[in-house]
Order: sequence, then C-alpha cells, then structure tokens
Amino acid sequence: MYRICFLMVFIIGCSISIMAQQKPNLLLSKVVDNHTVQLKWYGPEVYNTDAVNIYRKPVDAADNEWTKLNNQPISRLEKVPDAAPNSKQMLFAETMKKGIEERSKSIFGLLILLESFESQNFARYLGLYFEDTTATSGQTYLYQTRLVKKTGKETDFATSEPVKAIVSMPFEPPHAIEADGVNGKVMFKWQVETTRFYGVNIYRSETRNGEFELITPQPILFSQVVKADSTIGYPDVFYTDDSLEINKSYFYYMEARGFFSDSSVPSEILEVLVKDKIAPVPVRGLAFERPDKEALGIQLTWEKGPDIDLAGYYVQRKVTGDFVTVSSLIPAEQTNYTDLPPSPNSYLYRVISVDRSDNQTPCEDIIVRVTDNIPPAQPKNLKTEGKEGAIILSWDANADADIMGYYVYRMESDLRNHEMLMLNADFVSKNAFIDSLPKIAKNTFVYRVAAIDSAWNIGPKSELSEARMPDVTAPITPFIRRGYREGDAIRVEWLPNLDIDLAGYELYRSEALDSNFQWVSMHPAGLLDTSVLNFMDTNLKAGMTYAYQLFALDMDGNKSAPSNIYKVTTNPPVVQVPPAPKLSLKYDKKEKSLKLKWKQEPNDALTGSVVFRKEANGRYIPLSGMLTKEKEYTDTDLSPTKTYTYQLRTYYADGNMTTSEPVAIVAE
Repeated sequence: MYRICFLMVFIIGCSISIMAQQKPNLLLSKVVDNHTVQLKWYGPEVYNTDAVNIYRKPVDAADNEWTKLNNQPISRLEKVPDAAPNSKQMLFAETMKKGIEERSKSIFGLLILLESFESQNFARYLGLYFEDTTATSGQTYLYQTRLVKKTGKETDFATSEPVKAIVSMPFEPPHAIEADGVNGKVMFKWQVETTRFYGVNIYRSETRNGEFELITPQPILFSQVVKADSTIGYPDVFYTDDSLEINKSYFYYMEARGFFSDSSVPSEILEVLVKDKIAPVPVRGLAFERPDKEALGIQLTWEKGPDIDLAGYYVQRKVTGDFVTVSSLIPAEQTNYTDLPPSPNSYLYRVISVDRSDNQTPCEDIIVRVTDNIPPAQPKNLKTEGKEGAIILSWDANADADIMGYYVYRMESDLRNHEMLMLNADFVSKNAFIDSLPKIAKNTFVYRVAAIDSAWNIGPKSELSEARMPDVTAPITPFIRRGYREGDAIRVEWLPNLDIDLAGYELYRSEALDSNFQWVSMHPAGLLDTSVLNFMDTNLKAGMTYAYQLFALDMDGNKSAPSNIYKVTTNPPVVQVPPAPKLSLKYDKKEKSLKLKWKQEPNDALTGSVVFRKEANGRYIPLSGMLTKEKEYTDTDLSPTKTYTYQLRTYYADGNMTTSEPVAIVAE
C-alpha cells in the first residue's frame, strides 16, 4: 500500500499549513459541552513564538464589546504537560529547544503540526490551545486571537466562525466519497473540508460483516498541488489501496480526523469491486496461408498468449475505414482461424486478445492480398420475349458480390450445335439485354448469358432460352392470273405465293362493278390451303359479270395487300325463241328486183335478223346488215338467168339463232 499524502508536498518546499489554502491564519473551535469551547489557532509558521490573547463576544455584539478570556498571554510552555519521559512529544520539545536546521524545518514542522492536532497538551505546549469554560449554553459567539508584541501592542491574528455553545450533531465523516477498483487497486477521493477535519482514516474488510482493519497508519492528509497541466488544485486520487485481488469485492468505511484529537462517526460501508483493466499481451507470429488456391479462404495462425486469464481471441479485418470483427470468440487454446473474404482485395488482418474481464489488445496488422480464381455462378431463369424489332432478355441477378456484368450469346435455333455468337464486346452491368433485329427477321433464336466478376473470371453459360420476333411483315400481294367460264360456273386461278410462312388465301367476290364493290368471302369457314391455286365459283346468275379479289395470309395473321381485280361474265340466260320466220318472195321483172318479206313475233331477247343469199351452189353470204325492226328486204343486185337462194337468220341475246327455210328463185 502507499498513501498519496501531502507529506511529499511539504518535503519539496510547499507550506506546511494544511488549512491555510484560503486564509493566512485560522482559528478553529470545538464545542465540548454546553459551557466549554476548545480553541486552536494556526498560522503559516508553526514555530511562531509570539504570545496571544483570546477574546470573545456575542455574535451580534458591537466591535467594542470583545471580552478578554485569558489572564496572561498564551505562549509556548517550557515543557509538554503530562508528557511521558522519552515520549515523542518530549523528543519534539527537546528538538525545538535545540533549534531546527533550515533544511529540516518543513518536515519537522509537519510532524509537530500533526501532533498538535492529536494532542491538546502538545498544542497547549506550542501555545496554540485555549479552553473556554465560561460559555453560556445556547449563546453564539465569535472568538478572536490577537498577537501580543514585546511592546505589549496587540495585533489581530484570526477570528473564528460563529460558535454556538451547545452540543449539536455528531462529527460527520467525509462527504462525497468516491472509490474505484481497477487492476488490483482501489483509489479513493472525497470532499475536502479544511475547517472541519485535517485527515482521513480508512478501514477495510473482505466481507461486509467481517472485522475491519485500519489500512492507513497515519491519517491521509490533503492539500492543493501543482498538477501536470501547471494548474493548482487537489489531486485526482487521495489514497490508493493496492495489492488486491482482481475481480474481488472489498468493503471500506472512513473516519475523518478532527483538529481536537477526535474522530468522526464512520461513513457508510462501501462495496468496491476490483475490476480487471489490465489488457492482455498481444499475440505474436500472426501469419496466413491460402489452403485452396482456387478459393478465397484465408487461414490465419498465431502464437498463444501468456495471460493466465486469457478468454480467447477475435479476428478482425478491414479494407478501408474501421476494422470489422469477422469471428465469434475463439477459445484461448485455439490459435488458427479460416476467414472467407467477401471478394478479392487487399485486406488488413489482426487478432484481438481478450481476457475474462473483456480487456482487449490488438496485435500488429498483416496485409493479405486475396486474388480471385473462382468464376461466378451460372445465371438462372433466363427469359426471352419477342417484341417488334427486338428480343428482350432478362434473368436473375447473380448473388456473387464481385459481379461486374454479363455477356450475352445468340445463335439461330436450327444451328444450336454450332458455336454461339457473343453479342456484346463490353459486358452489360444489368441483368437485362435488348437484342435489336431487323423487323423482317422471322428466325427463331437461341440465347444464353454468362456472368463475369471483377477478376475477369467468366462463369458457365445459362440454360438455353429461345424466342422469335412477332411477324409484322405481310405476305407478297397475290396475283389472279385468269378467270373463265366453265359451264355455268366460273373458275378463278392465281399464281402461288412464295412466302415461307404462308398460311393460306382468302378469295372474295363482288357483283357490283363500280367503285363500291361489295366483297363477300367465298369460303367463310376458313382459309384456302396454300396448295390450292384455283377456285370453282358455282350457283351464279346467268349473264352476270363478277369481280374477284384475292388476299394472302401468313402464320402470324398478317394479311397481304389485295390482288388485282379479275372480272368474268357468266353465260347469258337460255331464251325460248319462236320458230324461224317463213320467207315470201315477189320478183319485179320490170325493175329487176326481188322483195323478201317475213313475219316476226315480238321478243325482248331478239337482237335482229340478217338476210343471207347464195348463187347456185355457192355459200351463203350476208346480204343485209342486222335488221332490228325491219320485216322486209329488197334485193336489186340480180343478174338474169341466175338462180338465187335466200335464207333469213334471226339472232337472240342469249346467243340463240334461228334459220328460215331457204327459198330459191331464177331471175328472168
């Protein structure tokens, strides 16, 4: 144990006065009973030999009402009253008579000062003590000491605080006691009250109800000192009790020592746990290796620490900023740890030694360069969707922390056994990609993606995903090559379309032939197959002209522009015609002319009649033009003696024709 006391302060030349921090002189008092007040007075020089007189007055009395209490001036005595032979007090008195060397005055002055606190007789010997036995109970007084010079003149020395002549509260222990146990020591501090007590005794026990032992052979003194920052004040610790067990509780109480050889009542018992704040020794020999060159794992090893209370170790690492603890508490007997860094990088590692009181000490750092030889994982859930002019790709983002991006690969579906084409020389950072294609592309494409990490390792390609763009290109415009009557029906023929995704044809017909065509599908139940290149249209009206138009459609429902319009007229209707008219002839010799007549029944389908003639055995040639209303004809181109044969041919709108019986005549 050691004491932080102001003995050392005095030894190095500071004032021996403990009380004179604020006042040059001090008059102390203690009420013994209702009629007795003890007085002691101190100044900067304990060796002062000047005599003093003691005065008293009621606290409210005027300054001219001081009453002198002593008959003779009080000064140092020749000997110490009631001192035992060879006692400490006798030794002090003899030394003072002989004279004190200058170099010893400070320490000797402190010793006799302390003795004056502990002994009223020694204080009386020093001329520092007076006992007032004439006080009136309950009266409050002021006391004053005055120095008496050799000339008999008095000068003020000190005036007391107000003193009430009545025994009041007991002498209280030090206030605001603080005790802190750490590293085998308990350090104490309390409130300094220089007019109430001069020192403190400390008692200790290992149990609350056990026997307490005084651990301060002398009362702990206190005074202001010059601190490390050059300021003057009380130290941070007044007393330290050392050589104690760590993590054990001790029990203490204190007593204040007064100026009249009295002690205060004990303080409350303090329980102080001596905590361990001694950090363990840092580990040595921290080293590392990579057991698997293809993995990121780092195995750290170190030497076991020597501390007997070592609880274990923590492993910490950092790239930038603060260290991060990456392990749970590693047992003290284990001297290795395998860490898996999140990504390739240069890391600082250190091991923290931890004792059972959670004191921690880091060792020196080591730097570990972790290179990445591990390719990233295969991308999952690749999805492809065809849009107009593009294929949209998306997939799950890789969980690898060091992913930089992805490469995208493509091939045509028919070539899936061939090498795939990488679409992006620069990797894409997002888990999505748009493959822009010509709108007319109708191929089905197969895609894969692969991840690349920050060490430029390329992982395995994803599973295949295929897609094609929607077909927005209409088929080539078809062409109707011809249409013709086939009996009462019409057959329409067209050229074959060469579109590879052709789904079929749609054929439409309209009876209207002006600009307002009324198109009607010829096969509402579905498309005409791609192998069909003609269509037979039946159930038609006779003599009607029909228009036809054709469309080609592909497998995505795209419809071509309309084909050319092809028109076909059906056969005219069959007309019931009357029998051929009968010709009558009348020859005019004089005029050399022949008049032909016939009877013709009215008929809406009648187109007209033509007179034919032949000479002898020749062939019939038309003699007249088309006679639409005429029912007679005169032939004037006759030659005598020739035989002429006449025939009337009648024409109808449906193509029918009737021929009269031939009539012959010889011209005269």
